[in-house]
Amino acid sequence: MVENAAHGSMADFLAPLGLMLPITVEDVKQAYLAKAKKAHPDVGGDVECFKQLQRAYEQADEYAQFHGIAWLGSWVELYVAQQQLIDTVEKLGGHVDIEDIRWLKCEVGEDFAHIFERVIGIHLRGPQIDDEVLGYLIKNRQALTSLRVLDLTASHITYQGLELVKRLPKLRWLRLQGTHVTWWRRFKLRWSFPNLT
Repeated sequence: MVENAAHGSMADFLAPLGLMLPITVEDVKQAYLAKAKKAHPDVGGDVECFKQLQRAYEQADEYAQFHGIAWLGSWVELYVAQQQLIDTVEKLGGHVDIEDIRWLKCEVGEDFAHIFERVIGIHLRGPQIDDEVLGYLIKNRQALTSLRVLDLTASHITYQGLELVKRLPKLRWLRLQGTHVTWWRRFKLRWSFPNLT
């Protein structure tokens, strides 16, 4: 039951407790105890409202146990790796396109939502970009799971350096104009990866 709620709106079970993501088991417990003191029928609270609060507590507790700190920790680790990669790309004179997940801002708040942003485009142009740079991207591909655009225009990369393409399942655009990659190699890439333009 919690899985469906986790993919839909969290407000269904977080709102009665006054909580927002991320949550821990302790957050859920404390919120429930604070609300239960006022909502319990023994102190004049409405029976139906108290039952709703109990259901919300059970769902939130179950969610927090499965997705709590470990869930947050994995996202923070990915965010740190991604930030390091962005810094490196920018030091090389490139730039990065970021996709934010707008609906998450409602769930986790404006300040916290940036942890869930994903790199969807990397633009590394010019002769300073070579196979060694692509090797760096391969080593740090965990931060590129959402990458859709890789622009390597006028770089000094070779076909051998494009091993990276095999490891980026969401890649749709690869710009190779002005590189040492021949038209035949580009054709082979398009044939091997039909979703790639």
